[in-house]
Amino acid sequence: MSTAAVTALAGCAGSDAPPDGEAAAPEETAMDEQETLSHAIGESFVVGDGAESIRYRVVDYEVIEDYIFDPDFGETPDGVFVAVILEMENVGEESLTISSEILQLADAQDRQFDADTAASIFIEQDPRVDVEGITFDQLQPGLTVTRAIVFDVPPGSYRFVAEPAGVFSGADEHAVPLGSV
Repeated sequence: MSTAAVTALAGCAGSDAPPDGEAAAPEETAMDEQETLSHAIGESFVVGDGAESIRYRVVDYEVIEDYIFDPDFGETPDGVFVAVILEMENVGEESLTISSEILQLADAQDRQFDADTAASIFIEQDPRVDVEGITFDQLQPGLTVTRAIVFDVPPGSYRFVAEPAGVFSGADEHAVPLGSV
């Protein structure tokens, strides 16, 4: 068989490989299809789908440059503390664990910042922010709570990001621009 015939037959073998010199198209996954939807401070939005859905509303945020709770016994930031005050309602059908795992701040360079757990615990002791911190609370269907989550970040421009509560959820994440801190 000639080289041309072998090459022609190889092209008919049902291979999904692209012709020589062409790059393969990236495969789409559920992660590729997720979007980040943007909302304003004070606007309600639902993150998640089905039984694991949470309605959020960023009520406000506070920038704390010195300490949380007490200068001697509280927490001091390496940068600045940003305390985001949230209203959360379980609009799903099951009890959900509310934790800082699905809540972050992101900066203008898309770097992700996790919550400062100790500062989030101490925040309820600080008279400047009259709200309990987010720890690991159960939120029953139909109930609403107001909590604060605290981040230790360098000065800059940030947005609050809420991801879906379900580990395998393909739902979109949502963001609320906070501006410069």
